[in-house]
Amino acid sequence: MEDGEKFSVDGNRRLEEMTEAPKDSMVFLGDDEAVCNVLGDEDSCNAKAPCSWCKAAAVKSACHSITNAKKLPPAVFGCSKIDAEEPVEEKKPVEVVKPVEVKKPVNPLKDDEATCSALSNEGACNANSVCSWCNAAAVRPACHSIENAKTLPPAVFDCSKVDAEEPVQP
Repeated sequence: MEDGEKFSVDGNRRLEEMTEAPKDSMVFLGDDEAVCNVLGDEDSCNAKAPCSWCKAAAVKSACHSITNAKKLPPAVFGCSKIDAEEPVEEKKPVEVVKPVEVKKPVNPLKDDEATCSALSNEGACNANSVCSWCNAAAVRPACHSIENAKTLPPAVFDCSKVDAEEPVQP
C-alpha cells in the first residue's frame, strides 16, 4: 500500500481498496473539523486545542477535530490527544433577574360603586342615597356612586345628584 491510496473499512473492519470514493465515505460532525482539516502537518495540528493528528498505515495522515478523531476506528487510526478533554467553550455567567413584586391594582372605585352598579334602572338608583344615575350619548346609562359620578367628565355624562352633598354615613 502506498501513502494516499484510498481504502475503506467494511462492517467486519477489513480494509479494502476503493476504486471510487463513496459519496458518504466519512461523515464528520462539528465546526472544528473544518478548522482542523486545513492543517497539513502534525505540529500545527496538535498546536490547535480542538485538533488531533491521526496516522494510519492505509491512508495519508490528517488533522481532525478531537470529537471526530474519537469516532475513527482505533485499530486503524492512531490519533493524538483523544484521551484529552475536549475544549469547552467558556460559558458566560447568566444574569439572574429577581422577580418584581406585582402589586394588585388599586380600585379607583369606592365601596359604594359595587352597590350602585348593581342597580339597573334609574328609579332604583336615584332612590338610593349614595347613588347617581348617569346618562351619556356614547355609552348606556348606568348607576354609579355619587363620589364616582363627580369624577366623570360633565361634557359627556349627565348625572343626577352630583351637585348634592354626599350623605354622611353613621
